[in-house]
Amino acid sequence: MFLLKLISQKLCAITVIIVLSLTSLALCNQQLSKAYPGVHHHTDDLERSRGYKFLITGGYRPKVANLTKYLVSISHANFKKFFGDAHFCGGAIVKPNTILTAAHCISKRLYGFQMLRSIIVIAGTPNRLQKTEHTQIMKVKRVAVYGESKTEKSVDIAVIILQRNIRIDNVTTGVLSLTDHPLRAGEKCTVLGWGRVFDHGPMPATALYVDLEIWSRRKCQSYRNFYAPSLLCAGVPDDPERDSCAGDSGGPLICDEKVVGVVSFGIGCGTPGYPGFYTNVYRYLDWVRANLAYRLHINYILMVKCIFFLWLL
Repeated sequence: MFLLKLISQKLCAITVIIVLSLTSLALCNQQLSKAYPGVHHHTDDLERSRGYKFLITGGYRPKVANLTKYLVSISHANFKKFFGDAHFCGGAIVKPNTILTAAHCISKRLYGFQMLRSIIVIAGTPNRLQKTEHTQIMKVKRVAVYGESKTEKSVDIAVIILQRNIRIDNVTTGVLSLTDHPLRAGEKCTVLGWGRVFDHGPMPATALYVDLEIWSRRKCQSYRNFYAPSLLCAGVPDDPERDSCAGDSGGPLICDEKVVGVVSFGIGCGTPGYPGFYTNVYRYLDWVRANLAYRLHINYILMVKCIFFLWLL
């Protein structure tokens, strides 16, 4: 009886501690949500209680979707119910076997062999829910994320190396050139993707386009709680609802058929007074080029093990 009474008292104490902890966290979260607007990396990880806002007011589906050939869907390998419904990020083909995307799309908790098996890259499918003769489903060979061994760890850029080349026909698939010059304020650019058409809304089947303009660095820096030197920002001040949203992450910001930015994050989706933030590709051009799959990447640890094994023989 004494033992049961002791266990009961301890369980009651633990329950009280858990309840108090959860209450404190809820109050803290409530205070934070009042103080700051909802920042998200264009994913559905963070829930907000804000009302729906139509997003791509100025967006469109062009009659000739000539930029869609550069776009890929990064998806979980296991679809939920039907083809294409596990899409979570976009990316751009910058070499037949290399995809440029956002670092936050390649979650660190998925690093290693399991991550390589758990995601796929889908190319050649403007309608992400429709598998056609042009659809190419590619497996991942390896990934490179900026900042893994550097001090600048907040840079949101990564490349995915595929196990085999995407067949490039320049109609359903194409290789997007990297920018070769720094952007000027006012330049007209286009973002495209399968992201949500409004905050918490549905994802479209066919990729949508939205035209934006590059903001000056000084104007971007005025958003000091969000801006970093790795970023550029873009939007349309007179039409703030033009923006990227959840599901567009990792997709390309394209100017003159060159990728100049990678969709990183936004303050909500189409929130008046706020631009969208994109990783500045030109700033990390040397890193991107160094990680394009031009050379043979040697696993030195495996090589040493093989040499040691042969020596034992």
